[in-house]
Amino acid sequence: MQFAGSITIDLDDFPNISGSGYLQASISGMKAEEDVAGSVIVLAKIIGTTPGDIIEKVESNFGKLPECFDDPTHYLYKILGLGQ
Repeated sequence: MQFAGSITIDLDDFPNISGSGYLQASISGMKAEEDVAGSVIVLAKIIGTTPGDIIEKVESNFGKLPECFDDPTHYLYKILGLGQ
């Protein structure tokens, strides 16, 4: 995470989106990992995909995300609907 709560995705990574470029969401005001989770959810809603898909694409492009997103016992893992 370059800036806590800020996530940028490359639209070319999502075949359901026409056009190209980058889309960024940034949320602040909560704990850093909660800000990131909120940004992931916003991006997923905007482009019509799942939070898990956003996370997968960010990680495949060497983006850093909170470690709690990999912990099935963490509340944010559950809120993001991961592992379903």
